[in-house]
Amino acid sequence: MGIALTILIGIAGALIGGLIANALGAGSIIAFIISVLVAAAGVALISRGRWGSRRGVS
Repeated sequence: MGIALTILIGIAGALIGGLIANALGAGSIIAFIISVLVAAAGVALISRGRWGSRRGVS
């Protein structure tokens, strides 16, 4: 997985996490934590998918 794809997925995950936190009415610190967790989960899921396995990463 290239760095550009990692960055894009991280940004998308952070935006989605922010929307979720906003919908839940979370405070700013909790919203930040949710955004980071969603972004990290998105990158982890994609890296274990077909792009990661192409290079032999398991």
